[in-house]
Amino acid sequence: MTIDGVKAYRKVAQVEFGKWWEMDPSTGNDPQTFYGWLVRKYNFLDGHLLDETKNVAGYNIYFIRLPDIYLMYAELLAAEGRDAEALEYVNKVHRRAYGYDPDQTSLVDYATLQDRTKTVDPEDHLANNPLLYERWAELFGEMRWWEDVRRLRIGSQEAAYYKTVSGPGAAKTNIVWKETNYAMPIPASEFESNPSSGMVQTPGY
Repeated sequence: MTIDGVKAYRKVAQVEFGKWWEMDPSTGNDPQTFYGWLVRKYNFLDGHLLDETKNVAGYNIYFIRLPDIYLMYAELLAAEGRDAEALEYVNKVHRRAYGYDPDQTSLVDYATLQDRTKTVDPEDHLANNPLLYERWAELFGEMRWWEDVRRLRIGSQEAAYYKTVSGPGAAKTNIVWKETNYAMPIPASEFESNPSSGMVQTPGY
């Protein structure tokens, strides 16, 4: 990667999955140098920012990628009842993820849009929904899923499956789902710049 005119190999975010929580230098996960998957996807780790802020450098953040376009197109095709065509675009994404030619049938192809996916739990609401599962898996960590949850109105299903959300430290908080959670708040700056008494904050905020 060439950055600031210097072409060189760059560090990427990586850690042995399943051991990311073992924050101890003896595991290779020194808290002072640790880089995990969840918040470092597409981030440049060598950065020339201050050490404490380099984890938020915005290098290589894609606005949209071809798999995202394929999956959006598949969604439109499925909505029109063109399931076979939709399935092909879902499979293109799935094939590439497993190292197959996206344009050729493969051993990992889904047979229908209701096939069993790779979710561990068969009760997961994405267990038999290849189109949504592939969106979740392919775009993981790319700041897309919440927008999909809002757009598709599947918040209650997400809440029913996950049940809790992590709080500070190791604390867990029960998810209490409300339909108003789909709405976004009006920024405080808008209220500050608009003195109209008719301007009301979105319910729930």
